[in-house]
Amino acid sequence: MSPTQVAQATNTSRRTVMRAIEAQELQAFRDNRNHWKITPQAVEEWALAQHPPSAHAQIMPAIELPSAHSVPTPTEVIGALETERQARRLAEVEAAELRGKLAATEAERDRLHAIVQRLTAPQAKRRRWWQF
Repeated sequence: MSPTQVAQATNTSRRTVMRAIEAQELQAFRDNRNHWKITPQAVEEWALAQHPPSAHAQIMPAIELPSAHSVPTPTEVIGALETERQARRLAEVEAAELRGKLAATEAERDRLHAIVQRLTAPQAKRRRWWQF
C-alpha cells in the first residue's frame, strides 16, 4: 500500500502517515522506483496503536485475499489468450496502415519542402543582351 492509500484507509492525512514512517512508528520500505510501500499488517499494527479498537468503528476495512474460486480454468485462460492474440493482430494491421499513411505524409512534406526551397532561393542576376 502507498502512504496515500494508508491515509484513506485509516482516515488520516498523508502527512500523518509520512510522519509515522519518519518516526519509525509505521514500518515501510521503498521499492525499486523509490516509492514507499507499506504492508497491510504494518498498517493494522500502527492503526491499532494510534486508535484503540472500539466496538462501533472499524479503522481499516478487511483486505480480501484471493480465493481458490478466483483461479481461472485452462479453457478460460486459452479463451483469454485467443482474444488477446486477435486484438494484437488487429493492432498490428492498424499500425501497418498508420505507417503507410505516415510514409505518404512524409513524402508529401518533402515534396512541399522542395517547392518552398525553390521559391525562396535567391535567384541569380539575369544577364541582359543589351546594356542600358
